[in-house]
Amino acid sequence: MTARVAPVDDHDKAAWTCFVDEHPRAGAMHDFGWRQVLENAFSVTPVFVAAKSRTGEVTAVVGAYKARSVFAGHYMATLEDGILYRDDAAYDAVLGCLQDMAAAEGIPRLCIRNARDCEGPGFETIHADVSLRPSVSELWNGIGKNTQRKVKQARNEGYTVRCEAPLSHLSAFYGLYARRMRDLGTPVIPYAMFDQIARAFGPETAKLHLVQQGDDLVGGMICFVDGGAWTNLFVAVPPHLGGANANALLYWEAIGLARERGAGSFRLGRSQKDSSTLAFKRKWRPDERPVFNSLYGDGGPNAHTPLYGAVWKRLPLWVANAAGPLLRQKLPFG
Repeated sequence: MTARVAPVDDHDKAAWTCFVDEHPRAGAMHDFGWRQVLENAFSVTPVFVAAKSRTGEVTAVVGAYKARSVFAGHYMATLEDGILYRDDAAYDAVLGCLQDMAAAEGIPRLCIRNARDCEGPGFETIHADVSLRPSVSELWNGIGKNTQRKVKQARNEGYTVRCEAPLSHLSAFYGLYARRMRDLGTPVIPYAMFDQIARAFGPETAKLHLVQQGDDLVGGMICFVDGGAWTNLFVAVPPHLGGANANALLYWEAIGLARERGAGSFRLGRSQKDSSTLAFKRKWRPDERPVFNSLYGDGGPNAHTPLYGAVWKRLPLWVANAAGPLLRQKLPFG
């Protein structure tokens, strides 16, 4: 039985981490290190909550944050993987705690990502996970001839992937990532997030893969190592530099390394249903999981609209790179 639910601080990190490490459904965003990232890279207030039994055993955890944004208003949202819980009573206790906190502070919007219940107001996203249990040849045959051709062409064109590059190269990758986000019509997160990921998790957990043509950097990917899974957090290969072939090679090499290191799955992240992003991920033959995100009150943050994106794409790069991090200070995960 859950006896106490309350916000936690760094003194509770060990118990939190033990619970997450032993839980079969734990995800990358359940790591306590995200508290440091949110606190030091964004203008938000981290809200990390744990439920404990009468004996002091952790029974549920959730990472969340509070923010006020010109675009999204006053809101609270959990991190992508939502509430990690041992039983329904623990889940309900943590959810109730977040709702009480929002009500007490006059926060009109609460978003519970990866919610247990698929009822009421909310929205659905699709999470795609590539199983790494098949052999390398089975994975290769599964991706189809078109993707195979792109990987082969990338190698013929002189592209190579530098897996597990030093995190000191994050700043170079960030420049390409920022360019790609502008081209997609999305304000880029501040570089401080990349820096804090490196500081909070280090090279054993945060893996940087870079794709190059000779000495020229053309793209990269940041993966998060979480027990039996690797999660693709950020990826960018600007078309004017590397294009589809280099992008395919980057994904193939990252997936292959994850399998070589003993991971059971490679998580490609969330996508909107029927989006072009999901269509690309389907080339890797992933298992797809519909995930429901519950909205309470006025709902969760959503500052991105088609009109807003169309305007953003037309901004000079220096303007987008200056304004984007300012806008995203209070929208860490959009």
